[in-house]
Amino acid sequence: MRRVLKRKELLSLLSLASLVLLLALGGFSVEDPEARVASPFAPPSWLAPEGAPPSVEVRSEGALSLDYPFDPPAELRIFVSLREPASRAFLDWRMPDGTLLLIPLGEGKSFSLDSRDPRFRALLGVSPFENPAALLLSQRGRYEISVEGGELESLRLTIPGGRGGVMGCDHLGRDLLSLWLVGGRASLLVGLLAALVATALGLLVGTSCGMVGGIYDFLVMRAVDVLMSLPVLPLLFVAGWIFGRSLIGMTLVIGLLSWMSLSRVVRSRVLSIRSLPYVEVLRMGGISLPAALLRHVLPQVMPLALVYLVLGLPGAVMAEASLSFLGLGDPSVPSWGRMIGEARSFGALSAGAWWAFLFPGLGIAWLCSSALLLGRALQDRYRAGI
Repeated sequence: MRRVLKRKELLSLLSLASLVLLLALGGFSVEDPEARVASPFAPPSWLAPEGAPPSVEVRSEGALSLDYPFDPPAELRIFVSLREPASRAFLDWRMPDGTLLLIPLGEGKSFSLDSRDPRFRALLGVSPFENPAALLLSQRGRYEISVEGGELESLRLTIPGGRGGVMGCDHLGRDLLSLWLVGGRASLLVGLLAALVATALGLLVGTSCGMVGGIYDFLVMRAVDVLMSLPVLPLLFVAGWIFGRSLIGMTLVIGLLSWMSLSRVVRSRVLSIRSLPYVEVLRMGGISLPAALLRHVLPQVMPLALVYLVLGLPGAVMAEASLSFLGLGDPSVPSWGRMIGEARSFGALSAGAWWAFLFPGLGIAWLCSSALLLGRALQDRYRAGI
């Protein structure tokens, strides 16, 4: 039994440690998780079609040549800068088969064309429901792009790729792996700090009630009963809305609403320790309450607090994910719950982008299951040692 218990502890500890190490090292290697790397909801690289275009960005100080041997992209952007303002400039777009498209740029010195802009569709004379990028890059081969009606200073063509990284892209074309690594650190940090706050409060309240007793113990335990009878999730929503959308506020809210069960268990343990014969002898010998607490009570209660700290981590992570999913988290910090919430809000289901839900969900499941298994193993060892 002891060998199985140790093996379970080792496996759960290795699983949790590997996830923490991955988030720590991988998160610091991410330069800008908000950077756009491909088209919205681009599939993972191992799932993308063979002809899916990669991300392309071409710059030139004159006429631009582009070899494009891929399928038509979902979008493209063109940036034109002239040396002097022009009264009437045109973008010459020559297709591989020799077809020439003249795109009016209008009057000015610099121009920006985006295939998602309805005005660009109007310039090409296509329907609002058609994709201009698919029209301009409908053929495979060499494209020649230049400007008429002005002296060209620079020309830049940006084509967001049709394939993402290992985990694909979200609705803004951001790399999900980068967001997953950075968001996992936020979820782990909030969950761990909230579990620490809840453990400290539960240990403080339970120990004080068990040692002091009397009317103080009665009143505090009745208050704990009332708090435990209240629904936690609605309280989290209300408190998160009151304290603001920040990581610190979310951590305090989750921690302040998660300490009650530990306080009852600690109180029960302290009462059982107080009734031991050697503690009664020490108290009759005149030992002070703080000395008895530090020397004889806390050393026996701390292993229990450690068990509840580990067991409280999954609940805190799930609470953070729930708040972030509903938009009550910090909008400037990526997290796994926020990633799932944004995927739901911006149409990942209708776009068939299941990867936008899968990988953040797997991260939450990995973290919670590893902490839960480790906590259960520690709980079994604690019970075996009582």
